[in-house]
Amino acid sequence: FILGLGVAKRNRISIERIALNVIHENKPDNKGVIVINKEINGKEVALKTDFNCDELVVYLKKAVIPCELSFFAGTYICNYAYFNCLKFIKDNNLNCDCVFIHVPFSPREVNRMEIDAPSFPSRLIADTLAGFLESYKK
Repeated sequence: FILGLGVAKRNRISIERIALNVIHENKPDNKGVIVINKEINGKEVALKTDFNCDELVVYLKKAVIPCELSFFAGTYICNYAYFNCLKFIKDNNLNCDCVFIHVPFSPREVNRMEIDAPSFPSRLIADTLAGFLESYKK
């Protein structure tokens, strides 16, 4: 099982169902490179996870964790990592589930960065996801 996590300015946890075969960002990366509308890898326009995203949404909602099913992981680093992971699993015919989850900023991050953004305690997210993974059966 591969679990990818990214932080996004969202008001709830987003379980990502699809990764797009595109990387696009108007801001420069750490090396000063700007990537505009570039294909990541392969012929697929998008890849969909085989992981049962709905099952995780139900689990999180039962734990009273704000969450949603999402069909757009963005077009930058999170999507890039997710697409390459799903492609590797597909190309190598691996018996492995993979899902990418966007989580809100932690309250500590919001305070440190002095931004106006939704936040949620990261320890609560981590503990709840760990509980799900302990009970997960493919």
